Parts: sequence; C-alpha cells; structure tokens
Amino acid sequence: MAGKRKTTAKKKSVPVRKNVVSDEVKASKLDALRHAPIQMPKSVMEARRKQASKLGTGEITGRPTGYIPETIETMLKNVRCGLPVQRAAVMAGVGKSTLYRWAEQYSDFRDAIEQAESAYQAFALGTVNDGIANGDGHLAMKLLGARFGDEYATSKKVDVRNTHVRSSISADLLSGLQSARVEVDVVSAVNLIGTEEADTPGSKITQPSPDPDGSADDDGGAPQ
Repeated sequence: MAGKRKTTAKKKSVPVRKNVVSDEVKASKLDALRHAPIQMPKSVMEARRKQASKLGTGEITGRPTGYIPETIETMLKNVRCGLPVQRAAVMAGVGKSTLYRWAEQYSDFRDAIEQAESAYQAFALGTVNDGIANGDGHLAMKLLGARFGDEYATSKKVDVRNTHVRSSISADLLSGLQSARVEVDVVSAVNLIGTEEADTPGSKITQPSPDPDGSADDDGGAPQ
C-alpha cells in the first residue's frame, strides 16, 4: 500500500497594513515647514546693529545694504521649501555675485543655508518613507539604490577608458592574420572587377539569327 503524500498547509499571507496619509495631513506638514521660524545667522543681525548705530541715533543710516534680516529670512525659507540656493536668492532679490560674496564673507550665512537644505531633505525623506511604509517597493528600491548604490544599484556603469584587455594572441600571429585578411580582400576585389567586366554589354558579340527560309539578311542582295 502506497504511503500517503504529506501535504503542508499553505501559510496565509499577512496583508500589509497601509498607513495612508491624508491630503490634509500632507498640507499641514508642508505648511508647517513653510512657516517654521528660521534660525538667522548672527552676522546679519550684527550688520543691522552696526548700521543702526553708526551715528548713535539708533536708526538705520548710511549706505543701505541688502544683507538684512528680512532678505535673508525670505531666502532661507525658499531654500527650506526645496528651491535651489541660487533660485531662492533670486526670489529674494539677491543676485548671484552678491550671494557668493555674502557666502564668502559670512561663514554663519553658509551654515544657515546648509541647515535650510538639510531641513528640506529631512522633509522629503519623510515623505518617501511614508510611501515605502504604504508598500511602494519600487520607491524603496530607488531609495536603496541612491543611498547604497554598491549593493542595490539596478544598473552599473563600466568605465572602459582605463580598462586594459589581455589577449592570448601573440603579436606575430596577429600580424599574420591581418596580412591574410588583406590578401583575401585583394583577391575578392580582383574577382569582383573581372565579373563586372565580363558582364559589360559591349563585351559580348551576338550573331544575327538566320531567316526562317534559310537566307541571311543582305542589303546588297540579288538585283531585281
């Protein structure tokens, strides 16, 4: 009597519980990011104080400068909302040369820009993680490929410019193969030219076919 085949019970798949984020929650997070207070660089506050106390009046006097708290706050908020630094500066009325000059002159201004960029990066990463928590495997793979490219990259680029290929064919054998290839090409070319000459219409002479009555065409035939 044949033994009974053991059957294993299939494990029930556990449904993934998706934590769907509502549009209201998304809007509130973005709104909170936009209106959160900015940590202003001390250098801009010091520049305002020096300009205000030039004549001891407590009022802003002298040559006006664009490096003021209002401009810097607007620019940093633009950066924190995802705009590139130069675009954020233009939106705040700051030109490229002025931006570079401020960044070179005030180290804490550079730090404030980096902090604003990091804040947006954290916000964007949180949004990505929400999608991954909802079961978006494609998004998860893209994030892993970006963060850990050596282990999770879906495609790899190979730089062949500095790649050296080793061959087991000797130089003499390679030279012989190249010479043989040249000889074959020459023979093929000669044969091709001979075939074309043989097929030329002027190289063939055709004999006139005799008349059905056995007489050949003769323009100088018997006199009438």
